[in-house]
Amino acid sequence: MSHPIVSIVCGIAVVVSTSWAMAAPDVPPQTTEAFLQKAAAGQQQHIDLGQIATQKAESEQVKQFGARMVADHQKARKDVERLASNGGLQLVNQSSDSLTGMKAELDAASGKGFDRAYITLMLREHAKEMKELEKRAGQEKNQEVRQWVADAVPVVKDHLAQAKTIASSLGVPEEHLAK
Repeated sequence: MSHPIVSIVCGIAVVVSTSWAMAAPDVPPQTTEAFLQKAAAGQQQHIDLGQIATQKAESEQVKQFGARMVADHQKARKDVERLASNGGLQLVNQSSDSLTGMKAELDAASGKGFDRAYITLMLREHAKEMKELEKRAGQEKNQEVRQWVADAVPVVKDHLAQAKTIASSLGVPEEHLAK
C-alpha cells in the first residue's frame, strides 16, 4: 500500500501518491508535479481571459480568438487534469496575482484599447508558454507528460501566429509582435 507524500509546489500543498514518483524515478519528485500544476493554472488563465474577450472585445477577430482560447485551453486543462490524476496528483485551483493584474488591466480597457491590450497579453503569455514547453520537452522523463508537451507545442505556435496576425491588423506596435 502506498502512502501519500505531501509536497509543497509553488507554495501550494499537494498530495501525491508514491506511485507517481516511481513512474519517473530519475525526475526529482516535484519537477513533473510543479509543471502540471503550473500548466493547469496557465490553462485556466487563458480560459478566464478568453471569456472576458468574448464578452468585451470590439473586434470580431478578437472575440473569435477569445472563444478559441476558451475551447482550446479547456481541452488542454482536461488533458492536464487527466495526466495529474494518472500520477496521483490533486491540482489546486488558485488564482494567481498575475491573473488578477491581467484581469484588472483588461477591466480598465474598452473598445479598441481592450482589443490591443488583450492581444498584447496573449502574445506575451503564449511566447512565455512556448519557451516553457520547449524547455520541458527536453527535460520531461514521464512519457505521457512528454507526449502532451509535444502535442501542445504546435497548438501554442498556432495561437501565437494567430495573435501576431490579429495584433498586426489592430496596429499593435512592432516590439510586441517580436516577443
